[in-house]
Amino acid sequence: MRSKGKHLEIACLSDIHLGHGLVPTSDIINRLYKALPSNAESDKLDIIFLAGDVFDKLLFLPDAPVLDIQIWIADLFELCHRHNIALRVLEGTPSHDRGQGKQFEMIYLTVGYDRDDKFVDFKYVPTLSIEYIELLDINVLYVPDEWDHDPDITWESVKNLLKDQGLEQVDFAVMHGNFEYHLPDHLKIPCHQSERYLEVVKHYIFIGHFHTHSVYDRIITQGSFDRLGHGEEEPKGHVRVRVSEDGNHDRVEFRINHDATMFVTIDTTGMDAAAVINKIKAQDNLPKGSHVRIQCTNDGDVKNAISTLREHFPHYTIKLKVVSEEKVVNSDVTGLTAKYEAVEISSSNVTKLLEEKCITMGLDTNRIEQVKALLDRVQAQ
Repeated sequence: MRSKGKHLEIACLSDIHLGHGLVPTSDIINRLYKALPSNAESDKLDIIFLAGDVFDKLLFLPDAPVLDIQIWIADLFELCHRHNIALRVLEGTPSHDRGQGKQFEMIYLTVGYDRDDKFVDFKYVPTLSIEYIELLDINVLYVPDEWDHDPDITWESVKNLLKDQGLEQVDFAVMHGNFEYHLPDHLKIPCHQSERYLEVVKHYIFIGHFHTHSVYDRIITQGSFDRLGHGEEEPKGHVRVRVSEDGNHDRVEFRINHDATMFVTIDTTGMDAAAVINKIKAQDNLPKGSHVRIQCTNDGDVKNAISTLREHFPHYTIKLKVVSEEKVVNSDVTGLTAKYEAVEISSSNVTKLLEEKCITMGLDTNRIEQVKALLDRVQAQ
């Protein structure tokens, strides 16, 4: 392992969600500049990992956030060039990133950061892979989200990659998805098994997707960089990790994004509209652009006064959470729940998806090959 100083210095961010519908992209980007400034501390950094979900949804060229995003990407490359920092961008959840990490590749080549005079050690990683980074003398395992519908199959692929490269361990893993400890016991959602990956990673595993920061053994969940909805009222930010060869002088630090958008819930049970107005006014730490959720009962006066509240506080986004003693009605989901997620079908994965469906239908090998050949003819037209 090589580094600029005595220790390897890493910054890892994930779940940035540029293009988000509730939090302006310009606000998130301004906070990214503060998180990764061009200063003496950044000069010590060896590598930056963006561990998935840089984007929130598919964006189109005329969309307002696109230019801001492209400028930020170019500035991030300039930061890496100026301070000799390697950069790796992992593909996250397909329904969020949607392959838009290619924007990094496009800007990298267009501006010329592949040239010797402006060189940045950069790679966009959309596939399950192991990379040897010569600059730092480290092996890194990359696991994008939803690489396979079955995490056990993904694990078998990881073992095959290790075997093919003659490795028993990698130095680091950068992943997007969930481990079993991220989920409540009652949720039976397929997920990665932490013990497996801890056995094959010497130092640290960085994982995105779960929006709350945590550290479990040597697994670091960065959490989302900014607050993006109600139920995410905990601190947000990114992680800095200092790694020593022997592991005796390591340091893991969570860098809080103090400017993260505020999402607050105010319980107004038993209050009238005037009392609610006074309670919101008492929240003197709420900056403009904050999101305020009013929790009230279905038959209360507050529900009927929501328009008045919005007129009184035009600089906040105000919404209702209507509750009863028995259950929550019309509320936002504040915890992780099992849900159906559509699988995006593209030319790069349709053959694999079709083959898996044929297997589940019990078709024999010859019939599957016939179906795949027919698909190839359709795609060629």
